[in-house]
Amino acid sequence: MNYQSGKLDPFGFHLWNLILHTINTLFVFLFIFIITKRNLLFTSIVALFFGIHPMHVESVTWVTERKDVLVLFFFLAGLLTYLRYRELRKSIWYSITLILFILACLSKAIAVIFPAILLLLDYLLNTKLNKKFFFEKIPFILISVAFIILTYFLHKNGSLQMIVENKSLLHRIVFASYDIFWYIFKFFIPNNLSAYYPYPDEKAMPLIYWLSPFILLFVLIIFYIYFRKEKPIIFGLLFYFISIALMLQIIPTGSGDFNMADRYSYISYIGLLFVAAYFINLIYQKKNKIRIVIMSLTILYAILFSYQTYARTKVWLNSETLWTDAIKINTERCDLGYLNRGEYYKETIKNNEQALSDFNKAININPKFYYAYNNRGLIYLEQKQYELALIDFNKAIELKPNFAHTYNNRGLLFFNQGNYDLAIADYNKCIELDPNYSISYCNRGLVYAKKGLFDLALIEYKKSIEFDPEYYLAYFNRADLFWNIKQYDLALADYNETINFNPFYSDAYYDRGGIYFMRKQYDLALTDYLKATELNSEMPYYWLSRSKAENMLGNKVDAKADALKAKQLGVRGNSLYFQELGI
Repeated sequence: MNYQSGKLDPFGFHLWNLILHTINTLFVFLFIFIITKRNLLFTSIVALFFGIHPMHVESVTWVTERKDVLVLFFFLAGLLTYLRYRELRKSIWYSITLILFILACLSKAIAVIFPAILLLLDYLLNTKLNKKFFFEKIPFILISVAFIILTYFLHKNGSLQMIVENKSLLHRIVFASYDIFWYIFKFFIPNNLSAYYPYPDEKAMPLIYWLSPFILLFVLIIFYIYFRKEKPIIFGLLFYFISIALMLQIIPTGSGDFNMADRYSYISYIGLLFVAAYFINLIYQKKNKIRIVIMSLTILYAILFSYQTYARTKVWLNSETLWTDAIKINTERCDLGYLNRGEYYKETIKNNEQALSDFNKAININPKFYYAYNNRGLIYLEQKQYELALIDFNKAIELKPNFAHTYNNRGLLFFNQGNYDLAIADYNKCIELDPNYSISYCNRGLVYAKKGLFDLALIEYKKSIEFDPEYYLAYFNRADLFWNIKQYDLALADYNETINFNPFYSDAYYDRGGIYFMRKQYDLALTDYLKATELNSEMPYYWLSRSKAENMLGNKVDAKADALKAKQLGVRGNSLYFQELGI
């Protein structure tokens, strides 16, 4: 819906994330209001701090994390309808809860904890245990099991291998124990937040990591001894532990070399907020001076969190601000930060020098970072330093033999060198590893076109478009092929599609202008040449063609000015045309 209404304009995506987060905050309010029997102070504290907590910025501001705000939307809606079912015992509310649970699972797999939260609710609300109590949870449990299995196999079969799987069970337990405390610490003091928290070096891990499992066990024993009869505290803590458990990577469920993530707190902090609000409410009921102190601190926290959250959204302005911030927090281990910032420099602001510097830093931090070699090789390829590019592509393939992208990129290198058979072999390997990789079909089509195998080239372009109907280069290359075989109407149609999917691709305007010029539609040709020079003013032949179109339309002064511009940029030949214009 966002894409169809505004394409890739981020405003619509951000607006809907914010709307969903606001609704979630309302749902949190309603949920807590009901289970605390209309305790307004208790409810307001939980909802307020859920809405403004700095740790939640990542879930709301990052467009990709729509799944966080969406899963909680359905998750909380399901809890509310379940409470309605408990009250009225009508099957319609049970059915709606089941549907909402499925929608939550389809949003993000963390929703599989829903049956456990239902059991927690029953515990908090003093439900009597009987057969019906257990039977009504069975459909939810079966759905959870199905989604757990599905998620596991999707991750196992994914193109990214889970780095955490390479860590021993002992290390995963140690990391998980530490992480439980880390999220609690950030709950109270959310400082030094980052988009990336790398795992510590296992060979030089701080002592606190090794002590964490023992500290955790000790804390759990203390809480059991002193608070086991306090249902609100047990409810809140178990809500937190259950919600965070799948994110602790004891059983690998993610794909990435990161230890923690702010977004993992989005659901789980409801449990911690419940416990915090319980104690604040308890103190508030006592009419003494400490009540004023606690409420003053609560208000101060709200002001500080609001400011931090607002400031944190500014960090998410673009990839440069985001990853510069992450690098500042994790300078010595932020290889991913340098990689992503380098990609931003390369792809968005077209600064290969800065990009190369960042890729070099990523490799210095992690000499086995195949993606950084791949990206550095692309820069060398653009700079026509083919030997250096080949070294990097080979290194990336050595480190990650099943990484399809690098075969495609090395194939492009061979294509530029005129080694067409080697290029085809690499494109074949890329497609073998990833049959949906539309770029490789398009690139293989280019090789066939170069070899004069036009029928095979057309088949490849068609496949590329089938796998990615909006891949503009497939249309552009097919348009060039149609032009070469004099099927001008088909070429024109494909140039139109190229411009439709990429309105900023100057070559498409230039080539389409060429067809119009050939057909003596000089006014249309000039319009396209004007657009081409507007998008890329450094191409001498754009200016020369524009000059010729203006000359045919009788605009001699403009034709001469554009011809001079073309000559200034280094255009060759066309001496008779220049003489005709008096140059």
